[in-house]
Amino acid sequence: MQSLRHVARRTGSVILTAALAAITGLCLWQMMMGENGLMSLGEVRAEHALLRQEAARLAAEREKLEHRVELMGERAEPDYAEELVRRRLGLVREDEIIVRLDD
Repeated sequence: MQSLRHVARRTGSVILTAALAAITGLCLWQMMMGENGLMSLGEVRAEHALLRQEAARLAAEREKLEHRVELMGERAEPDYAEELVRRRLGLVREDEIIVRLDD
């Protein structure tokens, strides 16, 4: 009887060890190869660099536009300045809806 209990206990221990090893392996694989794993870190860094470049480009464009507005001075009406910016740069306000009409 004791040998049967010993075998059952030992089998349970082996199964538990195998299950824990499988879970640990799965966690390690997910950490390395998963969507947010270490292997995707290079892609995230490259995307971050591109976004920083885009942010720098947009900041430079904004400075340029602010400078042009300053050059207009007091002589320009705000509505005229807004119309120029909208027409030349195709900018719209956040709360506006764009309706595109193709000729």
